[in-house]
Amino acid sequence: EWLADVVMQLPAWYAALDEVRGHRCEVEGDLLAARAYFGEALRGFREAGQPRDVARCEANLASLES
Repeated sequence: EWLADVVMQLPAWYAALDEVRGHRCEVEGDLLAARAYFGEALRGFREAGQPRDVARCEANLASLES
């Protein structure tokens, strides 16, 4: 979190942080929050032009639906 907030300050780093938060929420059983974080990560990666990361976040979201 410190790297994203203080050092890097780039959109893809914030997206990565949201993705990590999504995984943490998923493990903790808070699937609603996990979906929200994965969605934010997906949007951030899309805006940053990182299609592989977008695809991974789409898969993360899809796995929560099944």
